[in-house]
Amino acid sequence: MEGVHIMFATMLPILRTLDLIESRPSVFEGLYGRVNSPYRMSRQMDGAVNNAGLSYAIPLVVREDDSLLRIESELPGVGRDRIQISVADRTLFIRLFAPDATGAEFDPESTSNFVERRVTLASYIDPDSIRAAYADGLLQVEFDYVPAVEPRYVELSDSLEIIESPSY
Repeated sequence: MEGVHIMFATMLPILRTLDLIESRPSVFEGLYGRVNSPYRMSRQMDGAVNNAGLSYAIPLVVREDDSLLRIESELPGVGRDRIQISVADRTLFIRLFAPDATGAEFDPESTSNFVERRVTLASYIDPDSIRAAYADGLLQVEFDYVPAVEPRYVELSDSLEIIESPSY
């Protein structure tokens, strides 16, 4: 039994040192969390593609039910004239334009001071059915689904004479 106590007594300083090392926060903890975030690439692309000078992200809530797709965003304090909604190539674009510091007349075509959120629409969403409304700081954009294509059944004939061969 004495040998066990001696071994434990000689290892005690090592164990205490290991406890101190383990309890110390790692210098890589914060870096690891930022590097391995699943949204890191998305944030970097948003910053590079959009106007990085604006520190505002457009929050979206996407809801689907049996009849439609609804995208909602709470935009308190944003004027109706500062919101632009468009659809191109199965992509929904939501742009918020910042007020001009000079107080000049607002023209969305001539300003580059905006934030943009893009939503890629699935193939079962009809982009031509877009509807949008903005009231009391809540933006709602809705889409209908593409009607399901019903299969067309062909009746088989007993004779191959009705099928003409192509002439070459």
